[in-house]
Amino acid sequence: AVGVSFAGLTFNVFMAVGIIGMTTFVLSLVAIYLGETCGKFLADKATLVGGIILIAIGLKIFIEGII
Repeated sequence: AVGVSFAGLTFNVFMAVGIIGMTTFVLSLVAIYLGETCGKFLADKATLVGGIILIAIGLKIFIEGII
C-alpha cells in the first residue's frame, strides 16, 4: 500500500524511504537499550512480572467475555 501511495505523489521517494529507514533504525536501537536496561533492573523478578502481566491480560479477556 505504501509503494502505491508513494508512486502517486510528487516528492523524492528515496528521501522518504531513507527517513523511514533511519527512524526505524533509531527506534529499534532505543527499544534494545530500554529492553537491556529493564532486563538488568528486573533480572530476578522477570518471571514474576511476566506472570502478573499474563494473568492481567487473561482477566481482561475473561471480564470482556462476561460483559
